[in-house]
Amino acid sequence: MRTIETTALVNDEGELILRLQLPSTFVPGEHRVVLVIEEAPTPTDETPPLQLEVFAWPGWAAEATFRREDLYDANGR
Repeated sequence: MRTIETTALVNDEGELILRLQLPSTFVPGEHRVVLVIEEAPTPTDETPPLQLEVFAWPGWAAEATFRREDLYDANGR
């Protein structure tokens, strides 16, 4: 079983308008489909992206690479 999540439009006549392009891995033929509709419509306003603050880390040397070879010995310790 696979879950595919999408949005659909319900028009003034109560018709659900939906068109899906499924991956080619679906076998053609009749399939059982379960439709779950949330009670409230999806809000149309988009949430703005998070505004993250950038911190300077002066404690690290500018030439630090943090390569595995620089952090561990030959035994992985």
